[in-house]
Amino acid sequence: MNVNTLAKCLSQLGNINSLKIVKLLYKVGVRGLTIVEIQNSIKTPPSTFLHNMDNLCRLKLITRKRRG
Repeated sequence: MNVNTLAKCLSQLGNINSLKIVKLLYKVGVRGLTIVEIQNSIKTPPSTFLHNMDNLCRLKLITRKRRG
């Protein structure tokens, strides 16, 4: 990982909502959660939540899987 990517990752984790998402997913483990379960736990507005999820995925700090 280059220094610019690392800085972006650390910056994203400095966002309280992003940190809550990562902490929640870490706690749950490999079984994961649905988007709705995460959003209900974090309790942020949908636009903020999706923005944080997109950034975490783009930086490969979390992964998303579509089911069904």
